Amino acid sequence: LPVGAVVAGLVASLRAQGDGGLDHSALLRGVERLSGTTTES
Repeated sequence: LPVGAVVAGLVASLRAQGDGGLDHSALLRGVERLSGTTTES
C-alpha cells in the first residue's frame, strides 16, 4: 500500500526528531510541523 510507505517515512522522521516515544499523536505533531500550523487553541 502506498499510504503505508508514507506513514513509515513520517514515523521514521518523527523518531529522528525525538518524538518516537509518543503514540499516534506524534503523527499530528509531524503534520503540524510540515504545515507550519498547530491544532492547539
